[in-house]
Amino acid sequence: MAPRREPSIVVVGRDPLVARGLVTYLTEAGFPARAARELPSPPSLDAQVVAVIAFPDELPEPLALAPVAALQRHRQDVLLVLVSSRPSRFAELVKRARRSTVALPAPVFGWALVDLVRAHQAEAGGRR
Repeated sequence: MAPRREPSIVVVGRDPLVARGLVTYLTEAGFPARAARELPSPPSLDAQVVAVIAFPDELPEPLALAPVAALQRHRQDVLLVLVSSRPSRFAELVKRARRSTVALPAPVFGWALVDLVRAHQAEAGGRR
């Protein structure tokens, strides 16, 4: 039997400095993380991914919204955190998937993201 891999996080944004810094912080907090320049499609997400943290302001509008809806439909177990200067533009997406989608105003502290992921994991564990 293969060893169980640790829960991991995908950080999506086009600013390499922000992505690298957040990946380092999350990894040091116990969540191996990797950076991506676009939101991953649901089939491309590994099973151990527990959260996707995205900075949609850095992405062209269609790239920001269509993959969000796909993740919500196909990977409801994954917490989707949208960090934006205009989080209200994601209100409908959040309303549609309250347990798995959160929109936060930018900037946000790394510890707040870690707390969100841990709370989501605890809640998901309670629903199993």
